[in-house]
Amino acid sequence: MRPHDRVYKRRWTLAVIVTLTVFAAVAVTYALLVPPLQNADEMYHLHYAQLIANHAQLPGAHFTEKQQPPLYYLLGALIIKAGGSLTALRLMSVALGVTTIALVMAVARELVPGRPAIAVGAGVITASFPITVAVSASFSDDVLAWTAGAGLLWCIARVLRSESPSRKLLLVCGIAAGIGLLSKETDWLLVAVLAVAIGMRLASRIRPADVAIAVVPAAAIGGWWFVRNFITFHTLVPPLQPLTTTHPYLRSLGEAKAFASGAVRSLFGPERADGGPLIRSFPIRILIAVVFAIVVIVLAVAAWQAIRQWSGWDRTSRQLAVISLAISAFLVGEWILNSVLFDLQPQSRYLFVAVALPATAMVWAGSIIARWLAPRARFVVGTALIIATAVIGIDSLRVAILRTP
Repeated sequence: MRPHDRVYKRRWTLAVIVTLTVFAAVAVTYALLVPPLQNADEMYHLHYAQLIANHAQLPGAHFTEKQQPPLYYLLGALIIKAGGSLTALRLMSVALGVTTIALVMAVARELVPGRPAIAVGAGVITASFPITVAVSASFSDDVLAWTAGAGLLWCIARVLRSESPSRKLLLVCGIAAGIGLLSKETDWLLVAVLAVAIGMRLASRIRPADVAIAVVPAAAIGGWWFVRNFITFHTLVPPLQPLTTTHPYLRSLGEAKAFASGAVRSLFGPERADGGPLIRSFPIRILIAVVFAIVVIVLAVAAWQAIRQWSGWDRTSRQLAVISLAISAFLVGEWILNSVLFDLQPQSRYLFVAVALPATAMVWAGSIIARWLAPRARFVVGTALIIATAVIGIDSLRVAILRTP
């Protein structure tokens, strides 16, 4: 490796370390200072883990959150059995949040190879959303779902980048699939896409040994839970039910406005114990609206540039773009359909299992937009975005701790 390349590699390695360290520091601050059981659904998640720790059993038919796969709660139960407090459980989530950011960077490296700045930027953008920090600092299975989702996306991209997936890679894919099956339902789509990706690469030379290397770990890690559900509930998954007997649906213009507002507000801030967004001051709401508009514009530019550059991309890049769009569209559709048919749930955290995809697209489009601007304009815009992100983040920490506007 040439000296210039070594310096280049050290520089980006340092950037990764700094990003993860700063995120961990902010998330630990959240975990230590937010009042107990004041994060979204934290009480219900804690009861699930305590049931396992104290009674060595999984939730029955009338237990809240029984539909959630148990891996996160099994990890939490181990901490509880060891004498750990809610703070210790939150710190476990922080570790998973840091892992998620690292995996987002790894996914971006596969999606846009040869451009480490894109990878670091995707991690920074993901870490900068207040929802990322807030959820990563709470006892919630969503953060494990994010970690598993990012890992599955890396496997999908890695498999498609490989002409012939190695058995080591297939083993990693099998383990990731098993973890995804046992983490949260939102990860199951990614498990299915991973299976399709492996099938695409092995179609010309399917061998039972290769299939077994991927399938056996997945079945061993996650299969037992589905068997247990069939025995207990006579279905592969526990019956889903809302947290309350009275709940709204996304079936009117008024509810559509509430859904859109809740989605944006949850993206840029912590949530109440019942999952609703905390009240923010009017200037912060205006700032959030401006930043969200920028996010939408940048994603639109990414789509436009992808269409323009489509003919110059290689076959694998096109496959990854199509799969990324399909995953994103399906997750959004599932999220909306759930609110239409079952229970209004506008929280954006449900989409973050695939956050690496829009984060990478935003940084890629942002690098194109930056080339359109003069150096002074780039500095002004970049500085303004950093300040806006910092202001929203600091205010998010304030309302999370004080629980007041």
